[in-house]
Amino acid sequence: MVDQEDGEEFVLDIVNEIVESTMKVLHDQYIVCQTLPYTIQETKTLLLQIIEWQFLACDMGEDNPACDLTWLEEEEPVTPVTDSWAQGSVPIMLRPSSASSKLSVQSDRESELSVYR
Repeated sequence: MVDQEDGEEFVLDIVNEIVESTMKVLHDQYIVCQTLPYTIQETKTLLLQIIEWQFLACDMGEDNPACDLTWLEEEEPVTPVTDSWAQGSVPIMLRPSSASSKLSVQSDRESELSVYR
């Protein structure tokens, strides 16, 4: 019984080697057969692209752009609300400058002096 199992394993190994070598040969032949058509197709595509780049087609443009809605001028967009976090969006209240405060102090003194005269 052990001899029979060893014989079956031996035959199975031989069959697997034959199948693997056959599959490798078939795969290699398939690749060789597909190489030429693939090369021809890619070369044809590349040559056609080069020819198209050299001889650009003339664009005739639109028939009547005045009637086409996609060519009409669009309305002005609505102004968005200013974000409170945007730079410069918080109004700045300026203090009176020192020159204007000096003028107001001088005018106050003059009015006081005029009362005493």
